[in-house]
Amino acid sequence: MLSLEEIAAIPDDVAQAMLDAEAQVVEEAQIAQGMAMGVYDTGDTLRSIRRGRMKRTKEGGRAVYVTPQGVNDKGERNAAVAFMNEYGVPSRRIPARPFIATANAAAVDPAVAEAEKVYDEWLKSKGL
Repeated sequence: MLSLEEIAAIPDDVAQAMLDAEAQVVEEAQIAQGMAMGVYDTGDTLRSIRRGRMKRTKEGGRAVYVTPQGVNDKGERNAAVAFMNEYGVPSRRIPARPFIATANAAAVDPAVAEAEKVYDEWLKSKGL
């Protein structure tokens, strides 16, 4: 029987799988929401959205970030282009299209459900 401390100390491989499952949901939601909101000219920005590797936070937790990566054909960072789309640039006649915030908010419950599946599998493997 595992103690509560042992259950709380989820192994890194299980935490990675849980975070990756959540990040996949968020990644797909951001791309779909970007398409729905018209954040698509060449498609570079939406195609660049990727989930990273698990990292330790300053507080000692674990996190996986979903962000636009790399640069487009014009040499602009995809993250900067996503930022301009998210918040708008009136001087360039770019309206705000908060596709990232909208997608992240909508993906909370489905992402947690995916992580729960991974955690439940781990618990079952321990006989719990």
